Amino acid sequence: MLIDFDVEWDAGTRAIKLDLSGKYNNSTDQVDKVLKKATAVPIKQNIIVNEVKLTLSGYNINGYHYFSVRDIAEIADFECTWDKDKNTMSLHKVLKGNISQEDINNLNELAKEYIDDRRKQIVINDNDIRYVAKSKNYDEIESYFKNNINRDFNINDFVVEEYSPLGDVVIDTTDTGNNVIQLPLNMLDIRYYVGEYRSSYGYHVTVIHGYAKLIDYLDEWNNDLH
Repeated sequence: MLIDFDVEWDAGTRAIKLDLSGKYNNSTDQVDKVLKKATAVPIKQNIIVNEVKLTLSGYNINGYHYFSVRDIAEIADFECTWDKDKNTMSLHKVLKGNISQEDINNLNELAKEYIDDRRKQIVINDNDIRYVAKSKNYDEIESYFKNNINRDFNINDFVVEEYSPLGDVVIDTTDTGNNVIQLPLNMLDIRYYVGEYRSSYGYHVTVIHGYAKLIDYLDEWNNDLH
């Protein structure tokens, strides 16, 4: 089941309530037929998420409220990505708020385990460059490269291969009591290709608990790579 939170209707406040620490209770009526023709009426709906009141735009179609998947993902701590090549939307549970402050403070210490003085490396000290394993959403990483390494950097000029030496690990999140799957150590090999030839030019990004922490320079650019 994708939905990892409880949803209920509060008739008194006429608001939809989301409890992110709960489990989905599939007790409401389901839409079990395809609507060939219907009128979509724009709505503004009150949404209460963990007792915090929000307003969400959507549509009412034949008595059912419909909202943007991306909007729901944002308030429910899901990462929403679009793969244009596969014409597919992916949702990934993120660890927002689920890693203790102590763990966050220790990320820099963990990154030191992968520092090699023989190589050209950058340690990202700020814990704000997020990457969700297997999401292929490289926006924050690309932004960091442009602001700190090469302003002309474009992730689409490279081929990104992703792997984890530790495999998938289930983490018991103390804040919600729910288990989520996250790769505690994730590697991104960002390599420049000339046709089908895999060059030595590129970068290696080490992601620890969903944060990009270390960048290795694999090789420098040379003018023969074109």
